[in-house]
Amino acid sequence: TFTVRGNVGTDSRWNAGVSGAYSRQGLTVSGDAGYRRDRGEGTFEQLRERRDPITGQFLESRNIADTENVPESRNVRGAVEWDYNRTDRLSAEIRHRAFEVNFESLGRFEAENALGVVDRAYVRDGEGGFGRSNTGLTTGWRRKWADGHELVADLSLERTEGDRHQRFSTDNTLPSATPDSYEDIRTDLTSDQLRSKIDYQRPLGDEQKLRLGYEVTVDQNEYDNFGARGPTLATLAVDPALTNEFLYDQTVHAVYGTYERPFGENFVAQFGVRVEQALIDIDQVTSNIQASNDYLRAYPTLNVAWTLGEGQRLSAGYSRRIQRPRPEDLNPYVVYVDPQNLRSGNPDLDPQETDSFELGYQYRQGATFYLATLFYRESRKGVTDVVQDLGNGIFLTTRENLGKGRAAGLELNANGRITRTLTYGAGVNVFWNEIEARNLGFAQTRDGWSLGGRFNLNWQPTEKDFFQVNGFMQGERLQAQGYAEPSGMLNLGYRRKLNDRLSLTFTAQNVLDSMKQETVIDTPDLRDRFVQRFMKPAAFIGFTYTIGDGNARRRPEPAFDFDPGVGG
Repeated sequence: TFTVRGNVGTDSRWNAGVSGAYSRQGLTVSGDAGYRRDRGEGTFEQLRERRDPITGQFLESRNIADTENVPESRNVRGAVEWDYNRTDRLSAEIRHRAFEVNFESLGRFEAENALGVVDRAYVRDGEGGFGRSNTGLTTGWRRKWADGHELVADLSLERTEGDRHQRFSTDNTLPSATPDSYEDIRTDLTSDQLRSKIDYQRPLGDEQKLRLGYEVTVDQNEYDNFGARGPTLATLAVDPALTNEFLYDQTVHAVYGTYERPFGENFVAQFGVRVEQALIDIDQVTSNIQASNDYLRAYPTLNVAWTLGEGQRLSAGYSRRIQRPRPEDLNPYVVYVDPQNLRSGNPDLDPQETDSFELGYQYRQGATFYLATLFYRESRKGVTDVVQDLGNGIFLTTRENLGKGRAAGLELNANGRITRTLTYGAGVNVFWNEIEARNLGFAQTRDGWSLGGRFNLNWQPTEKDFFQVNGFMQGERLQAQGYAEPSGMLNLGYRRKLNDRLSLTFTAQNVLDSMKQETVIDTPDLRDRFVQRFMKPAAFIGFTYTIGDGNARRRPEPAFDFDPGVGG
């Protein structure tokens, strides 16, 4: 089978891709490749009010910027599977993904004094780009025995490389005597990962199953940051505040096991545990700061299910999960973002642990599927942004651990048919969230409710025509110092099947221009509202053409591509 796809959109957007597969006598070879070019116009606006420690008044500042960016992404993948006898399979996959974004930006800043008069202002003009590439190789061996035993061994290697570069000029208009400045900032990332896993499954009789495994993951990361500043481009000099090297190494050994068995005809239970030994070392080379964090922890799970009748099932479960900070979250070096903002990581961050309890009911009958899940989650040491006022209109954003957090809610999912030609899929999540951050200086526990959801509405009036309305919504989300405002997006799609091999498609993304990120900080000494719009409405027209599939009439049509691409 060989499939070709292509789309052309508004504002010089376009994408194209090919995919194919070949199978014969136990050998399967497959691959795909693609390229995508988008175009974005973004805006961000920051309205900030900080309390003056001398007068007690709130002083207002405004920062508004417009950006134009051109994201480009590409991918290529090849895979082979060989069943060289009845019990054994060898597999290998090589892949490469990359994206890059080039941008131009123009920003305007002004700040008022205690009299409400603008006494600081500048225009900030810049250009640059950022990108990331990932190249990986995965190999595997699997053996299946006739009695149900299975042994799987996998080995994967990955290298990720990233870079960010930008040049900005700052034209100070107030005070008029303040000299202009220029800056050249670059960041390079290299990350290598080795992952090896052995997994063994065996039946124990009476429908009992045992699974055992071992996994080791080794990550090595290097961040090189460089920056130069000066009154002119010709006189740029290396700035220590923008230049540093940071190393992060992490090794995680894990052993795990699950045991599943029925109790009677309608009740099944599964018990499991995963034990992890984490070895983490960081080295802020420039500041000569080293730190380690080694720990051994267990993460148990318990899942049970009752069959209530035809198509009905009741389930309950408990699990403990871990979420580790990102490497850049641990870098303590204070870096310059813009004249008002600095950022640093925190080498003392701990991983977040979450205990999760769930109770679910499932109903399935033909094309109808309903799932209702009640959940309660309690987390410790969640990682969050914290903004500090350093004075003189300069703010430092760093990462800190929360004390505790709790969440409880109801998630509803449904798929079904309304009429012969009209089907739907929908999900709604209603939940309550509570944050306790006394360790960060917040005396009161904060809580709130939120509502989110997604839906697909599909209409197929004829065998050749297919329409879809697709959308999602995120409700207000609680944060340590404030909250994130609701956001959402609506997409449209239409497919016309010309024959069994060729289809034409039309898609429209973000048709209501509603996609945005808006966060609010509201503390006794700081009020901040940051609004970012990075995706304009876009429309595409395209085609899908398939060659060489003898079962073309039964081949499912690909889903619509509503991916907005890489923003920036």
